[in-house]
Amino acid sequence: MIYNLSAPLKTNLGKMAYWIAAFSLIGRNLQEFSVKIDDRDYQCSFALVSKVRNYGGDLEIARDTSLFDDQFEVVLFQGQNSVRYLRYFAGVVMNRLQGMEGVQILRARKLHVSSVADTRVYMQVDGEYAGHLPGSIEIVRDAITLLLPPLYRRRVKLTGSRIVTDNKV
Repeated sequence: MIYNLSAPLKTNLGKMAYWIAAFSLIGRNLQEFSVKIDDRDYQCSFALVSKVRNYGGDLEIARDTSLFDDQFEVVLFQGQNSVRYLRYFAGVVMNRLQGMEGVQILRARKLHVSSVADTRVYMQVDGEYAGHLPGSIEIVRDAITLLLPPLYRRRVKLTGSRIVTDNKV
């Protein structure tokens, strides 16, 4: 999708340009690639690797994750036929991805993605082009420090974190 994104449309229409790029793929075959997690290979044509619930600002795809988790939620969508993504989209909107045929929801701290065929498969990070496969994604512990308002910290339930709920870090 990111490869089909028009920069001028993105400048002028914002998020709408992503929707146009996504729907322009309907009817086309999608390239499948491999996602390796814990020495197991999975085939898919779209993989969401996330620590936040919202995708594109509005859609909740990875629903059981938090920025404070020590693992990614990995949502894999299988199949080369782009028409099946209309069903996947309905599953996202109706919160029915769990158990849907062609969708796998996994947890991982580290994964490797690579092309199955000798073609380029493009990657995006937060909606921006980030190169093409192969690539690895990994959680690096204690890589950043987040400052949170006391009210938010009291509401967040964190396990194994250095953040505590009594206004101490």
